[in-house]
Amino acid sequence: MFLYATHDGGTTWTFAPAPAGAADVEVVDAGYEVALVTDGRLMASSDDGRHWTLIGQHRELAGATIHPQYLDRNHAFFLVTSVAAAGHVDLYSTDDGGKTLTRP
Repeated sequence: MFLYATHDGGTTWTFAPAPAGAADVEVVDAGYEVALVTDGRLMASSDDGRHWTLIGQHRELAGATIHPQYLDRNHAFFLVTSVAAAGHVDLYSTDDGGKTLTRP
């Protein structure tokens, strides 16, 4: 996955590498991105993807198709479709930026 950032309305772009294995990167707000990694890691960047830090490791996200909906940096919902469980769908939420996930 390749990421590019712009700060001038698209006139110039800067390459920013996504974490290895990233399946999706969500822009939560200006200057804060979250990467969903295929092994269940959630990674965050606050510098347009130049550096990534681990938020949490979640076995329930590993190998699944994930549809995140971030409300802000701390609150999000994850609709998770399990490939291993023949399309079983779960809903998880977080109120700590992804450190922990709970079923609402």
